[in-house]
Amino acid sequence: MRVKRILIDTGSSSDIMSMECLSRLAHDLKTIESIHYPIIGFGGSIIHPVGVINLSVRIGGRKDGRKMVVDFLIVKDLTAYNVILGRPTLNKIKAIVVTHLMLLKYVCDDGAIGTIHGDQQQARDCYLTTLNPSTWKKDPAGTRGKRKYEEEPPTPSESIPVKIEKSG
Repeated sequence: MRVKRILIDTGSSSDIMSMECLSRLAHDLKTIESIHYPIIGFGGSIIHPVGVINLSVRIGGRKDGRKMVVDFLIVKDLTAYNVILGRPTLNKIKAIVVTHLMLLKYVCDDGAIGTIHGDQQQARDCYLTTLNPSTWKKDPAGTRGKRKYEEEPPTPSESIPVKIEKSG
């Protein structure tokens, strides 16, 4: 089965999968090994995983892919993403991540270089799903329901001057 909505996170020291995604894969939930330590999220939030599971995964296509076993921490809620691929898997596949191109290059089973392109619209949708309502702009007169990203761009009078000094 193909899994979508995967976050490539070079800052994560774990590979993480949502319980919902694991259920959709029709995997036996009895094979989850329990663990008794929390993981700390980027914002300092503490998450208690349900457990850990070893799954066989293929990154890329059949001809230009990489098959491997990944140890996933299973969590109940993973916001908009089904899976977070962290440094353990990215290091195993010798990944090169180009964030501004939404591009992942990796070493395939046959030694060739595989490429995966991200979907900008899907990335935007996942980002907007994870936004906390407290990050939305408060309701100044007449903007009820508008979020920061829906506002008009700043006018030139609102721009911030930047001074670049010559060295030497």
